[in-house]
Amino acid sequence: MIDFNNRILRSARLTYRLLEDGDRAALRAILSSPAVTEPAGFRMPATEAEFDEFFIVLTAYDTGVAILSGDVLVGYIHVYPENMAGTVCEGSRCVGFGFVIGEAFQG
Repeated sequence: MIDFNNRILRSARLTYRLLEDGDRAALRAILSSPAVTEPAGFRMPATEAEFDEFFIVLTAYDTGVAILSGDVLVGYIHVYPENMAGTVCEGSRCVGFGFVIGEAFQG
């Protein structure tokens, strides 16, 4: 879905690239806090199997983007197809855009 063409995007402070398998443990740690997941509108993955399924969705279709400060994963962005059924945009192709920043990196 997102085509970075193996590129890394950089801003003055952060680096953005597609999530990789090596990000799994750091992302699991970030998402282990309800203070992070609840304001983002979802419950944290309760089990390792549930987290693995979630991570597969983020990485299988290149819809998850890592947000890094140096080499440290501080959060992620997720771009996904939005279900517009029952709205004025029904029948339109729309995407949702969500992001989560780890509790230690907020502020």
